[in-house]
Amino acid sequence: MTSASTAGGEHGASSDLASAVGALGWYHTINLPGGIRTPGVFDTVGAAPRALLPPRLDGMRCLDVGTSNGFWAFEMERRGAREVLTIDISGPEGADWPAFDPMARRRLGSSRDAFELARKALASQVESRILSVYDVSRAELGGFDLIFAGTILLHLRDPVRALTALRDGADGELVLNESVSLPLTALQPTTPAARLIGTGGANWWVPNVAGLRRMVEAAGFEVVDTTRPYILRWGTAPRPRWGRSPTGAPIRGTMRNLGRALAGIPHAGLRATPRSD
Repeated sequence: MTSASTAGGEHGASSDLASAVGALGWYHTINLPGGIRTPGVFDTVGAAPRALLPPRLDGMRCLDVGTSNGFWAFEMERRGAREVLTIDISGPEGADWPAFDPMARRRLGSSRDAFELARKALASQVESRILSVYDVSRAELGGFDLIFAGTILLHLRDPVRALTALRDGADGELVLNESVSLPLTALQPTTPAARLIGTGGANWWVPNVAGLRRMVEAAGFEVVDTTRPYILRWGTAPRPRWGRSPTGAPIRGTMRNLGRALAGIPHAGLRATPRSD
């Protein structure tokens, strides 16, 4: 094959991949071959340096909780993990919706097709299981050297129950990057607290940083490190419509929603190990 035909084949493959990427909705930004970056709702590529993941994971068996499009799983594989397993629910219908929430009746897209496209494009060996975080157990999945969860507790009615399930499979570190409340962190920096949403989508608890620590401690972990709050910035995909009431009417005039519209979502990173006592 000539160099010209080789280049043409590579260009055609890249064009086909770009077309396939453009036909799907993306939650994560992911760097794919051919200089293609998925148009995610959130800039996960930019968030990776803040995520408290070790720079190298050589020889480790890792779990990515609530993987969505798989950015964090592929990132752990890129950093040398021996094995990466992902879990997620089958689609939005399996989410923790509030009772009678109108969002639960809408037709919402699944992240599975985008995950599979990215896995194929990256020639990834990441394995995937359809499983709720509440059902994680050592008997079901075995033990893990590192468990990562990114922006998952926000979407759970019972985040401590979920963390307790993860504790059962934790042989090493738990790494979280979770949504946090800046006002509660500033007003009550040492007192665990959380804002309850419970309307307008599958969003529940937004703790301050002290509250995030307490959730993890209550589940049987010892916190070894936390970051200061940082902004998980928007990607290039259309942004979600925030601040909807149970009837769908907008909640107007809040600085919180204004800040989200301009920048992104406040997060904090946390590292913990399972308590042995």
